[in-house]
Amino acid sequence: MKPRAFGPDLIRATAILLVLWSHTFPGGTLFPALGVARIFLGRVGVEIFFLLSGYLIGDILQNELFAGRWNQVTGMLVFWKRRWFRTLPNYYLFLGLNLLLFHFVAGHWPTAGRQYFWFGEALWWPHPGFFVVAWTLAIEEWFYLLFPLLLFVIFKLIRRAQATLLLAMLIFVGLPVALRCFIQPAIGWDPTEGSTLPNLDAIVYGVALAYIKFNLPKAWKWLVKIWFVGMMAMIGILFLFCSHFVAAGFETTASLYYRACGSILVSATLLLMFPKVAETNPPANWTWLGLAIRKISLWSYSIYLSHFTIRWLVNLGFEHCGVTPVFQHTLAPVLIWLFSITVSAFLYHYFERPVMDLREQPCRGLCQRLPR
Repeated sequence: MKPRAFGPDLIRATAILLVLWSHTFPGGTLFPALGVARIFLGRVGVEIFFLLSGYLIGDILQNELFAGRWNQVTGMLVFWKRRWFRTLPNYYLFLGLNLLLFHFVAGHWPTAGRQYFWFGEALWWPHPGFFVVAWTLAIEEWFYLLFPLLLFVIFKLIRRAQATLLLAMLIFVGLPVALRCFIQPAIGWDPTEGSTLPNLDAIVYGVALAYIKFNLPKAWKWLVKIWFVGMMAMIGILFLFCSHFVAAGFETTASLYYRACGSILVSATLLLMFPKVAETNPPANWTWLGLAIRKISLWSYSIYLSHFTIRWLVNLGFEHCGVTPVFQHTLAPVLIWLFSITVSAFLYHYFERPVMDLREQPCRGLCQRLPR
């Protein structure tokens, strides 16, 4: 087994900690800019997840594509099998748990509950209030389904691997951006967050990074050297976002410029920083911290799926016990982090990892009967 690279672990751990901080810590009542910054950095954490996912998947897809194996149906089946064994079991576990908890508390099932089973709850409209963290999973699952299919179709037509990948990436950037531009957002709804099809381009930028590393090593080395440009750009975007959002509120999300370019700018700044961090090695004296980063990275998927449910249960318990708001805001984040990490560590070792190991089982019997 290949040893785990520290850089991607650091990226994944940073992403989940940003999301966890954004969803659990208070802020914004007395200082609106602080609340907006918290929301923005939580979105940055999600964009980091998308970028890393695209980078890792892009490496797999283009290796298969350039090796000439992507003109076979079996190539897609193997890819889908590995992806879905990685993502679906945990997702359906928490979906079922949230459905039961919702029914127990509200006395009925959520309105769009059935759509969550096929990730159709927010294709090009606002995401429902139930199980809100599922919006990112919907984007990833539809990308896993549609992007390989597009690669397969294009490669069958033109038989040129590099052109196939470039054309597929261009389509997956252009169509979502066009859809975001044509959508008329409702008041209080950000069309660059929550809906599925208008945001499929978020993962393509990671695929582009994998393409650069695989085909343009000199450009990759150049990106490694200019990581500070992305850092400065991120600070600038954070400042502009906070200042403008505090002044204009949700009117910001209604502008055509924001819908078309807002998420692209965030992805572009992250893209500039990503190569440097991806190639980072742990310092020699980081033994314990490196281990903590690796563990958080391994548990990150379960943390992401569980923390919102745990937050809801903790706050519900505080309200039932009549805890004062000040004490609740102080203690709740600590309990949410503690329970989320503990539960996720348990789930990773006793559910998530054993299920992932099943994806290594061969499917030769089925694959041999399929057309090539």
